[in-house]
Amino acid sequence: MRTVSYEDVCMRDVTNPIVLTSMYTTHAGTLLPVYRDILLKDVRSLTPGRLTFLGVDAEHKIGVTLDNVMVDGLRAGDVRTENAEVVRTRGGGRVAGAAVAALRDGDFSGYGNGRAHRSGGLA
Repeated sequence: MRTVSYEDVCMRDVTNPIVLTSMYTTHAGTLLPVYRDILLKDVRSLTPGRLTFLGVDAEHKIGVTLDNVMVDGLRAGDVRTENAEVVRTRGGGRVAGAAVAALRDGDFSGYGNGRAHRSGGLA
């Protein structure tokens, strides 16, 4: 899956507001899914929830850009990234959940083997 955008989304009382995973089957095979160039822009969850970015392996990573994505009440333990490249940009608002130092600082090292990038400034 490539070049998919989700824009202007507002959620409330969603347990898992963002789940991007290609780990949806345990069947063996050689045609593994690759999710790249996914954009989440102006997305907000008004209530806390879990975020998951989970790719199959290092060669089949999830690739997502978060542009002005906010989850109110988000805690560090609510974020899981493995085999993911999460790029955060600033599109005129706060980036992710300001209360979460890991997201605020662009450090996903405590959440598996994901890699985070940051461009732009922080509010």
